Amino acid sequence: MEQSLKKSFRLVVSGYYYPIRGVISAVPDPVSGQLIYQNSERVDLRGTEIALKRQSRTGLEAGLSFSLEEAKDLRVPGPLVNSPHVLAQANLSVPLFGKKVYASMDAQYVSKRRTEAGDYAGSYWLPNFTLYGKKVLRGWEMSASVYNAFNKIYGDPASIAHVEDIILQNGRNFRLKFIYHF
Repeated sequence: MEQSLKKSFRLVVSGYYYPIRGVISAVPDPVSGQLIYQNSERVDLRGTEIALKRQSRTGLEAGLSFSLEEAKDLRVPGPLVNSPHVLAQANLSVPLFGKKVYASMDAQYVSKRRTEAGDYAGSYWLPNFTLYGKKVLRGWEMSASVYNAFNKIYGDPASIAHVEDIILQNGRNFRLKFIYHF
């Protein structure tokens, strides 16, 4: 469902159900112990997403989205490995200097996820910031970004192919990007 609201707001509500069969998964070979890949997993995924977005004539853009989902491996009780129950995102982009430079922020929240060992990788919230310039210099686009701005320590569940149960992810990262259009 999608509905336009007053003052350039748009509300989107989605529900979904995916019965996925024959998912490729790594399993230990019973004879050699080596990992082999089989089309064996059966997964049911269902969820709901609600998003509120705004885009104004002045160039201001903002959005919030929130998802609740449940993913199950039909062969194993409990939630699917590395599948969050809650996802949330927020973004804001503000035009500066006559819509030539934009300051943007986005944040992502991921709830805890089950690991292969049956433990849980903790939830996390990550903010990212970008300064983007378009047509500031003739033919050039430029951006400077900071990812994981507050240097949050977090990890993602590892696959069966790894010794670790949780793999730590990068801390704060910077990126400068320059594009020239001919």
